[in-house]
Amino acid sequence: MRRTLRTTVAAVAVTASAALGGGLLTAAPAAAAPLAEETAASSQSSARSNLSVARGYMNLSHTQFAGLKKVKPFNWTNNGCSVPTGYAPYMKTFTTSCNQHDFGYRNFGSAAKGLELDPTRTAKNWIDARFKAEMRRACKTKYKKGNPLKLCNSAAAAYHFAVNNAGDKHFFG
Repeated sequence: MRRTLRTTVAAVAVTASAALGGGLLTAAPAAAAPLAEETAASSQSSARSNLSVARGYMNLSHTQFAGLKKVKPFNWTNNGCSVPTGYAPYMKTFTTSCNQHDFGYRNFGSAAKGLELDPTRTAKNWIDARFKAEMRRACKTKYKKGNPLKLCNSAAAAYHFAVNNAGDKHFFG
């Protein structure tokens, strides 16, 4: 209600100023100041909301993430899985985990020049840890137990090692 009243008062002041040949023009900047503050507050609120939504997406399982509708303002582009040497057979197993990881880097990091929701070391490490957890989940879903599961988890560890140690330029720019 207050914001509507201030907006109305500001609009009336500007209209009156124009109608009177600028006689009240000095009142318009003072009335406009709260509007600028409200716009900044709204922008900050939107950024917090985007951060909250993106964190929620990153906390989904890789299969739940794969089923999401790709909504704006998020960057949903992905490049599949960059494969560490010798681990190509797991690329398909890890595709949805890789796509979720790409989402994290492109929306939290600063390299993509996108939303830059949280371009910090803490955020990168969290995204990389989520990647490892989701690859291990994919391994357990596909292989259940035994040597194939161990080999898949080893591949997940190699993928994680690669992004954890060589992913800075893709996250930070």
